[in-house]
Amino acid sequence: MKKYFLLTLPVILILAVVACNKTPTPSTPGRADMFRVGKWKISGGTFTKRLPDGHDTVLTYLNFIPDCHKDDYIIFDSGLNAAVYSGSNKCNPSDADHIPFVWQLKNNGNNIDLYSGFNNLYSCWETIMPYYFDTLQNNSSDTPPLILDTLIGALDTPKRGHNIVLDSMWNVHLDTMATPQISIYNAIITNFSQSAFTIKFSVISTYPDSTNNHATIPITRPDTMKYIVTYSNF
Repeated sequence: MKKYFLLTLPVILILAVVACNKTPTPSTPGRADMFRVGKWKISGGTFTKRLPDGHDTVLTYLNFIPDCHKDDYIIFDSGLNAAVYSGSNKCNPSDADHIPFVWQLKNNGNNIDLYSGFNNLYSCWETIMPYYFDTLQNNSSDTPPLILDTLIGALDTPKRGHNIVLDSMWNVHLDTMATPQISIYNAIITNFSQSAFTIKFSVISTYPDSTNNHATIPITRPDTMKYIVTYSNF
């Protein structure tokens, strides 16, 4: 018994020495830890908007972010806390330096929720400008007057009386609208790295529809706007 013990003792000592000298393998940081490093700013993207003509139109996202918000950035703090910080270019000197919100990763880090006050989102909306003259009446040699194309008596009813329907009813103008503080659920994360990531999500929007010769004012239709937004770390 003592002979066997003496023979195995050197082997045990060799293994112990090897174990002590082995360099530990560094652990790979999780995706949540990578989110918490640095500052994240919108650097690109698109969104798909259904315009009044009924067609989906892909628009460049950065074209609809106000200049004073293009340097805003997100810091993902410890736990599930985060905040959108105003950059050096504030829209109003009285604006808050930051607005907090809550975030969490889901589905093994492939989806993200941004809620409870998330306000780093902008959308495209259609403002109805005053109707405009679009036809020349060539009955004057000096300055041909502009006349308004109309249809008199369209959609007449005893209660509504006569309505004027404009042939070119409205001038639709695309503009930027800062969304109210909303929540985004299950946004899909793609192209993730420590330097950038992209999220895909949808929100419900509305747009005024001036088609089909509405006799009074355009009706407002709900629709879904699809975002693809890229954030870069700096």
